[in-house]
Amino acid sequence: GLEKMQACIKGLKQAMIPVFSATLTIIAAFSPMLFVPGPAGEFLRSLPQTVIITVVASFLVAVTVTPVLAYLFFDRLKEKRKAKSLLRKSYVKVMKLGMNYKKSTLITCLLLVVLAVYGALQLHIQFFPKADKDIFYINLRSESSSNMEATAELANRVEEILQKNKEIISYSTAIGNGLPKFYITLPKATPSKDFGQILVKVDLSNSELTNNAELALHLQQQLDQELVGGKADVLLLEKAMPGDPLEIRVSGDDNEQVKAAVALIRQELESIPGTIQVEDDYAANEYEFVLDIDREQATLLGMTNYDIQRQINIALSGTEATVFRLAGNEYSIIVQGDIETKEDLENLAIKSSIAGNKVLLKQLGQIRLHSTIPTINKYDGIQAVTISGEVLPGYSAVTIEKTLKQRLVQADFDFSGLTLHYDGEAKDIKDNFGNLGTTAIFALFLIYIILMIQFRSFLQPAIIFITIPLSIIGVVAGLTLFSQPLSFTALVGVVSLMGLVIRNAILLIEFINLARKEGMSIEEACHHAVERRYRPILLTAITTVIGLVPLALSGSDLFTPLSVALMSGLLVSTLFTLVVVPVAYSFLIREDDRNEQIQPPFSQQRTLEG
Repeated sequence: GLEKMQACIKGLKQAMIPVFSATLTIIAAFSPMLFVPGPAGEFLRSLPQTVIITVVASFLVAVTVTPVLAYLFFDRLKEKRKAKSLLRKSYVKVMKLGMNYKKSTLITCLLLVVLAVYGALQLHIQFFPKADKDIFYINLRSESSSNMEATAELANRVEEILQKNKEIISYSTAIGNGLPKFYITLPKATPSKDFGQILVKVDLSNSELTNNAELALHLQQQLDQELVGGKADVLLLEKAMPGDPLEIRVSGDDNEQVKAAVALIRQELESIPGTIQVEDDYAANEYEFVLDIDREQATLLGMTNYDIQRQINIALSGTEATVFRLAGNEYSIIVQGDIETKEDLENLAIKSSIAGNKVLLKQLGQIRLHSTIPTINKYDGIQAVTISGEVLPGYSAVTIEKTLKQRLVQADFDFSGLTLHYDGEAKDIKDNFGNLGTTAIFALFLIYIILMIQFRSFLQPAIIFITIPLSIIGVVAGLTLFSQPLSFTALVGVVSLMGLVIRNAILLIEFINLARKEGMSIEEACHHAVERRYRPILLTAITTVIGLVPLALSGSDLFTPLSVALMSGLLVSTLFTLVVVPVAYSFLIREDDRNEQIQPPFSQQRTLEG
């Protein structure tokens, strides 16, 4: 019954502090994300920056522009008796039932939260999905480590296989080195004569395959069956840090023990369902011919080490004899021997630069076969061998790694003297999820301090915090229903929910305290607050969910888990908040609790006096 100006002023005074504290809680929930370290922090940083700027601007508009617009365009409300909707009637019944059976209601919610936590542990865990691009690449490795022509022939055979697939639009090939860095997470390739790389552009619009992962798996199977003379690995672009989802590093001083451990781990990993392209970088021994020179005999025959080494190199590798010039171009003429066997090498005539005589190589020494290690891989200065592998779509690298650890514990192998490091996706999840968890704890602490200052109470902020585990119920249900993984972006959605779901509880508790100050009992105040805030709380949640629908339906592997977590968590938490928060308030706070009655928030005193 107030005049428009008085209604606008009184409404602004009444809503200023709770809206301001709700804004602060959202800022507190998102601001710690600004300090998440590493690549995950760089990925996240724009999200809290955008949200903080948006909610601050929204608050300023709400306390300045909205009252003015309400004064200009709102007419005096007429008394109308509207019939309650079916949902509202249902809420009233559930509310009464919850108030009559407070302990049972709270215990039921606790059981649902426990069930949701158990369900979260059963979800497919993923760090980041593959990039949503219509391109991927193939790494080639020829069996001939010093022959680039063999690598080119291998690339040609791969191209022939690619041409058989209608999904392949085009491809580009690089031999001896990697392609120019066409994507930020593409690993840098090391130049090598036995290495090649092919960039493949695809179109799945007319294909039976639904995504790049299925096409990559199909091509990998084709290449494994048809390719000879080398190996080809079909790889998808990464959204986050490049690397294999499965990666185990074995280090130790005993080469034979390391070799045996690598063979065991590789065998166990290959036998676990869901693994593919299991490889290791253990450099097997290579054999080479070594010439043991008889120094005394060589000296008697007038041969020097330089004579022997130079002429063997010329015979095996060749040397530039002269240059042929034609039409301004120069062509090197290479002279090379026709040595193909050990006997040919032994019968090579070596000419002395001192005496001018020629002597067969077998007269100067003995040629024998010698075993050598071609490459020694090190990690942080320690000799190490890495076993890596990819994961098939629908399988979890975390689950596979856990299974591998269990099998290695049960294996009859002595790992003493060896060190095993797990550096795959599970480690990335542990490191980055841990950083995000620390961020969430710090955000909760900030939010509690803000609420404690607003409500001048230790208990009421704790009641408000009940909405956070309630949102977990919705998150797990939504991710399960839509078959989405618990990815890093989904966890970002869970952390983001803290500020959103707490906002509704803040407004509800504020109105309960205001009603108690006006002389209502606790149960009357709870019913009154729900009646007053039912529509705005529900409408706010519904509009937010509707705004997230396009993102959820976009088909993005990166943002769909985020939007589903936000939508389902916010919706379920809102539905529970309107019942559980009043029930918890009436259960934990008594009528004779003078501290909760006499010390309302700052805004309530001024509002009631007005």
